[in-house]
Order: sequence, then C-alpha cells, then structure tokens
Amino acid sequence: HAQCGPHFLTGPIQLRSRKPDPAGQSLEAHTLGPLCTEIGRFWLRTSLETMPVESAQGTGILRSQILVIIAVTYSWWSNPWHHAHWWIPALLLLKVKLALEAADVDIALTFPDETAHWGESSSAIQDATSESRAEPERWSLLQDTWPVHDGQTVPKELWKPGGLHSQILGWLSERPVAPLSTFYGAT
Repeated sequence: HAQCGPHFLTGPIQLRSRKPDPAGQSLEAHTLGPLCTEIGRFWLRTSLETMPVESAQGTGILRSQILVIIAVTYSWWSNPWHHAHWWIPALLLLKVKLALEAADVDIALTFPDETAHWGESSSAIQDATSESRAEPERWSLLQDTWPVHDGQTVPKELWKPGGLHSQILGWLSERPVAPLSTFYGAT
C-alpha cells in the first residue's frame, strides 16, 4: 500500500522520544507512519529534529548514514512465516532497490503495543459498514523498547548474532539491531 512506506527523511535528523499526551494518545500529533505489518498499519510517536550537517558532526554521535526503522509484530515468536513479512520487504528495499551496503545501515526495531490482543480484536462483532476500529487507538502506536509478552521481555537471543534473524540482519547491517529507544539522541 502506498501509505505504508517506505518513508524517507533526509537529515541529519536527531531522534527523541515522544511520550503520549497526558490527555490521551492521539495519532495526529508528532507521528510517523503508517508503518505496515501483516496485522495492520501502525504509527510511530517520535520527535525528529533536523540539524545542519556541521552541528551533527560536532556532536560525535553520527552512527551511520542511514537508520532503517522496522516495525516487527510477534517479536517473541520464532515462527519464520510471521517474520517473512518484514524480512522480504527489508531485503527487497535495502539490498535490491537501494543497493545499500551493510556498513552504511543501522537498524532500529519498533513493536506494537504489548497490551494488544489481535485475536480478540479480529473476533469482535462490529458493524461492517462502520469505519471505526474494534481495537483501542493505543494499539496502533508502536513501542520503542523491547516489548513484554506474557510477563517476560522478548527473548533478545532471537535478535542477537547466531539467533533466528542473524543472517537476514547481517545482510542489512554490520551492527546489531536494537530497539528504537537506543538511538534517541543520535544523529
């Protein structure tokens, strides 16, 4: 879908955390997206500050030239069928279309709200003519840290060298992936 991206931002850009508004989360303010997965469209709450190149170089926090943000659903499963939904588009875009070198790319991961229950949402009875969604709006906002599933943080070994995703991720970046929050403050 054309709305789903990829979304290209030219920089240098400094990322900052953007916390929900106290009056309630809204998809309209300070969001990037949609970022699409096999279970729907999501929005990322972040603050992006464009900086002059000279300023960014003086900070000493330049990492690579390109930060790729990937929305990952079911991050706790080692089921490759669900991960194929981000593996294939990432490989196609970064390696085939853009011909990027792994040395030039950092990868940040984002995740759906950990309270989301997609089975509950998809089985909810709703008026088919309504454009409203069955799930709460907060489920559409991506998290910037490792999610908790069934009371435990996602097993990071799936994402480390030698883990399920290591070969795919190694083609995309020379450096280990990390949640988006790891990149806050970087340019």
